[in-house]
Amino acid sequence: MIVQGSINDRRLGTSGYREAVTDAWDALSALYPDAAIVVLGPAPHALPVAKGTARIDRDLGELAAARGWWYISPVEREWITEGNYLAVIDVDEGRRHPSDDGHRYLAEQVASALAELAAPAPAASAQ
Repeated sequence: MIVQGSINDRRLGTSGYREAVTDAWDALSALYPDAAIVVLGPAPHALPVAKGTARIDRDLGELAAARGWWYISPVEREWITEGNYLAVIDVDEGRRHPSDDGHRYLAEQVASALAELAAPAPAASAQ
């Protein structure tokens, strides 16, 4: 199961954020106790990455790690850069959301990251 962490809470600040995430994830875990959960962090809509977006990314990464859940960070992986920004983000009329091509690109990035996470770890060499 993939759960996305969004940038939509970036302006609300830190007060209660981690607690709200914890409560939501506790409810999700209770509803789907056998599910393997992957958290997808926020994809930046503006560059440079805003402080609020970076904070959400760090918070979600830490909270996912504490549960032993996989975390995929579009910020850390630099999926959106100066080089691809206008191809990925629709900036017309102040929208700043992924374009159709941007959604396709992000889906491909998620699929690639999931494949990396699911790949078996290389066997340790005998010494």
